[in-house]
Amino acid sequence: DSGAFNFEPEVLKGIIKGRGNIQFKYDGTELAMKDGRFNGVIKTTPVTVDQIPAVNDIFGKGLKRSNGIGSELLSRLREGVQRTRLIDHLDDRQASQIYIDYEDGVLKAITKTRWASSLFECQFEAGKEKPFRMSLTNEVFNVINKVLGDEAEQSASFFISEAGFRVLSKNVVVSLPPVQETEQSSIDEFYALMDMVNKKKPSGEYQINVRDCTDTINNLLVLVTEKASGVLRAKFASKGVNLSFSNDNGSVANTFSYVEQKAEKGKKKTKSAAVAEQTIQLYPKIFNDLLTNIKLGSFNAKTYAVRGAAKSNVFILTSDHSDADSDIKLTQFCALVQ
Repeated sequence: DSGAFNFEPEVLKGIIKGRGNIQFKYDGTELAMKDGRFNGVIKTTPVTVDQIPAVNDIFGKGLKRSNGIGSELLSRLREGVQRTRLIDHLDDRQASQIYIDYEDGVLKAITKTRWASSLFECQFEAGKEKPFRMSLTNEVFNVINKVLGDEAEQSASFFISEAGFRVLSKNVVVSLPPVQETEQSSIDEFYALMDMVNKKKPSGEYQINVRDCTDTINNLLVLVTEKASGVLRAKFASKGVNLSFSNDNGSVANTFSYVEQKAEKGKKKTKSAAVAEQTIQLYPKIFNDLLTNIKLGSFNAKTYAVRGAAKSNVFILTSDHSDADSDIKLTQFCALVQ
């Protein structure tokens, strides 16, 4: 009943969703499974000769639990993945890859799509972990949690090495490959955009409460369908911002004030003031993803004109999520609709 074989990774989600204890039986061609009254069969393909070295490596040859990454780094890694989740709503509608980079107590997680990007930066007291790079999606941790279960997750060991990312428990091994050269180019493109923006003066700067935005977004998203989409208009004025949206299904509008910025030592609090009054347009689902990554509190928003454009065409959201043990910053880019 034992053996190594291949099957489509998306099938795994369907197998574990809503299931209890599953019994498997492998006959060399198909994987039969049984859960109570449920019976099913998964078609498999054999492991090829060129896959054998990778399979041997994946299943823990030479792994020692003492070499697993520390709980602090794992906790920060989870947060980085949760705060950089983006879906390309206009193209394949799939969650984008997240590129992870760790060295000397500095963890970075980067996600890049055609319309938006997110950078999570966390600095904390370094452990004994070696530098590493890897790529994964938010769904990977969800699958790992479901496969392991609460009890197994507490005792599981997590490894990161040149071979990639691995999770090892008593009954489960999950392995992901390291970042590939083509994926590294996406990271380089992100930093190139950051460098370009940092050399420019923003055309507008605002301090905004996340809840004020999400309340409006949640109301308008019910109007967005495949046949009727639309864009979100954000009008920044001297005292506040007006969000408005309309399509064939209806309209939504909301106006709210800017957030008071935190006072520096020895200075009084001052209200956030816009550098200039302007109106920008965003895709609501993409903007909502960025807000979801921030979750709570407020964020600093800046608009920039890049590549010689006359109007603002890049919207940058930055938010601080530091705690007593680490400095955490989230920087997110969003292309504007012209």
